[in-house]
Amino acid sequence: KIDKRLIDAMYDKFGADVKMRSVSDTEAEFTAEVQISSAFIGWCISFGDKLKIISPTPVVEDIKKAIKNLSEMYN
Repeated sequence: KIDKRLIDAMYDKFGADVKMRSVSDTEAEFTAEVQISSAFIGWCISFGDKLKIISPTPVVEDIKKAIKNLSEMYN
């Protein structure tokens, strides 16, 4: 799920064939095949609250773990 202001960034990353679906005035959802890596997780986190991975569950858990590790590093 993304803030609609990120639509161009998603097309830049995943290509023009990505199918977007509007879910509200400010948010859209899309599906893309990606190579899961620490670089991808970091890329997702870099968008802060403007991008939310909602599936698959293992990737959501990877992102939660990365955020937790970063948070603990700054305690």
